[in-house]
Amino acid sequence: MKLLREQYREKTNSSKSKKIKYYKTVFYGLQYILHKYFKGKVVTLEKIQEAKNIYREHFHDDVFNEKGWRYILDKYNGHLPIEIKAVPEGIIPRGNVLFTVESTDQKCNWLTIWVETLWVQIWYPITVATNSREQKKILARYLLETSGSLEGLEYKLHDFGYRELLLTRDCRYWSVCPFGKFQGN
Repeated sequence: MKLLREQYREKTNSSKSKKIKYYKTVFYGLQYILHKYFKGKVVTLEKIQEAKNIYREHFHDDVFNEKGWRYILDKYNGHLPIEIKAVPEGIIPRGNVLFTVESTDQKCNWLTIWVETLWVQIWYPITVATNSREQKKILARYLLETSGSLEGLEYKLHDFGYRELLLTRDCRYWSVCPFGKFQGN
């Protein structure tokens, strides 16, 4: 049986996802992920050994790509050979790519699928911020229609997202998404 990393074609070096619900998306959260997971030396000998032990314990086989991780440690001093291109965080018109991730070393083309596990976490802040923006537009329309004023609009949506998140550390960051637009909590 082939491992996923062995199934890549030689020129495969990127992955992407695109699904659009609204005319504009609030792109938010990339900087947090970049600073938390990709800044500086990511791969160390200690992390390689720890991962190797975890893989061996859980998969009872030698499927860990130790050779690939050692290559990154030796050739790139533990920095991931990937290039990340992104639009500035903010409101982005429909149909635009928010960011791309590419491997800069053909020997590490498997990295795009490895880092995808982290990148998919960005759906949450983007979704919350985009939905919040759309909800604000609806609230504004009905406030104007019923009262003729936008007074108090910033307090019409409250954050209950803290209750949805699994870990307190997630709440500290992700639950702030709508508050560029609203003041209630």
